[in-house]
Amino acid sequence: MKDTRNLVLGVTLGDATGIGPELIVKALNDNEIKKLATWVIVDDKRVLKQGEEIAGSQVDVNKIDGIYD
Repeated sequence: MKDTRNLVLGVTLGDATGIGPELIVKALNDNEIKKLATWVIVDDKRVLKQGEEIAGSQVDVNKIDGIYD
């Protein structure tokens, strides 16, 4: 398998009223998926929290306020 330790992938949660937030939370709690890359969630924290509530689990995240100095 290709070495993916330095792979960084950004994902959005999709429509806040759809199944995207729940699916992303579930996927990022799967060890096989989690270890494939460093995952960057680009979205509203409130939408992530909704996805966590529906999925019944949480995603360990480090919040950043922006990408510029």
